Amino acid sequence: MKTYTIIGGVNGTGKSSLTGVLKAETADLGKIIDVDKLNIKYGDVIAGGKAAVKLISDCINNGISFTQETTLSGHKTASTAKLAREKGYFVRLYYVGLSSVEESIKRIANRAFYYGLFKAHCFAGGFKAENIIEINFCCLFLVGEFNTQLFGRFK
Repeated sequence: MKTYTIIGGVNGTGKSSLTGVLKAETADLGKIIDVDKLNIKYGDVIAGGKAAVKLISDCINNGISFTQETTLSGHKTASTAKLAREKGYFVRLYYVGLSSVEESIKRIANRAFYYGLFKAHCFAGGFKAENIIEINFCCLFLVGEFNTQLFGRFK
């Protein structure tokens, strides 16, 4: 069965950690598309994002199972889920959450300290990490409700 797995959560919640655990526990994740890794590979968030969109499109067009890590901060994932469903994919969502914005910021700062990924994970378009995370955290319920309604239509 073709499967589209979405691993969602705000920045710093542990989406990649969950992906690693799931990868060890299940064989149906298919191609794992991690935009953070693509951003680092291409040295740019725009190029990394475009590469992710192309990989997702290639997977859907070729009937390949795939997994996407995302903050669910826009409508792209919902439209991808709808398209995948129309193409016969089973769509599932794992959501990783934390109790506060501050915890998310601390996790990212810790990662930056140990791995030197501060620029890739914490800055986008000149905004500070705290602002981006806070916006994502505050919009979480609106986006989550949108996705819940969208996925609910597929039952």
